[in-house]
Amino acid sequence: MKDNAKESLDPKKAMGEKKPQLQLIPAPPMNAIARVLELGAAKYGAFNWRERNGVEAMTYVGAIRRHLNQWVEGEDLDEESGQSHIAHINANCYILEDARMKDKLTDNRPNSEDRDVANEGSANAELVCEMLEAAHRALTEEAITAPEE
Repeated sequence: MKDNAKESLDPKKAMGEKKPQLQLIPAPPMNAIARVLELGAAKYGAFNWRERNGVEAMTYVGAIRRHLNQWVEGEDLDEESGQSHIAHINANCYILEDARMKDKLTDNRPNSEDRDVANEGSANAELVCEMLEAAHRALTEEAITAPEE
């Protein structure tokens, strides 16, 4: 049983609870995503999506779909990188969300010009969050069932 009196003496706890709870992100999937981002940094440059005019959303949607299709077809690891397709999906989702947050994402989804401009930011965020959550769940399950390296 926890000692509530001792717990309340932690001066940082109350402030820490107001911030994102990063300790809830499992380390194995985070490490897998980092490995994929390292490969991208070597190939294209670190944080390249933040440069110049940024990136187009559909480029990353295409990459996400290719990796998802390969994974659905039973291929766990990307042939080129040797890394998990699910980690690639997560890395692409992170790039999309970071580019959106840094105003470096060009929304070139079909019919994107037909959407209400006021809802554009939240629609992008919801799509990216849904994709990220699905990929994160799959990668977390993969990490839990994967044998120790």
